[in-house]
Amino acid sequence: LARMNQKANRWAETDRAWPLYRQAMIDLDFKHLPEWARRSRFTSQDEDWPEVVRYLDEHADAIALVRQAAKRPGMGFELRASFKSLAPEDRNVFSGRAVPPSKTEESPRVYEKLEDRWLVGTLLPHIQAMHSFARFLSADIQRAAIEADGSTAMADVLALLGLSRQCEETPFYVRSEERRVGKECRSRW
Repeated sequence: LARMNQKANRWAETDRAWPLYRQAMIDLDFKHLPEWARRSRFTSQDEDWPEVVRYLDEHADAIALVRQAAKRPGMGFELRASFKSLAPEDRNVFSGRAVPPSKTEESPRVYEKLEDRWLVGTLLPHIQAMHSFARFLSADIQRAAIEADGSTAMADVLALLGLSRQCEETPFYVRSEERRVGKECRSRW
């Protein structure tokens, strides 16, 4: 597991996208997303498109944070094999208690058993978040195109490409899921 995390750990804090993505998850309240946000695709032809546009407008700052994160050189997310061994701020985001980092519980990472460090049990909670970000960016591209906002549409396309590149940071066996998400991100534009 330590070897798998070598790429993630090589990035300076200012080059890591993960802290920005984590904040975007908090800002978007990922544990309470609207029902339409769980669909794999949505288009301007959908009945609830006005709701999608309203959501994107209300969360424009969080979407901008995703674009900013996608410009960073690396994801910087440390893989772990147990929920307890995640950083406290990540446990809070992935547990459904999406609270600001300043309010995170300060309990340290816990490595209880050898099983908590086995490669076969590696958690990939960030991949589902990246998939959701790709869906939001895809919808924002459509919204921007309808509104003839070429600069936002291009920024979203570039963000999808950056997000895709970052998802490929983790080596070997987890690559198949990350490649699927990366491929889906690239296919959205």
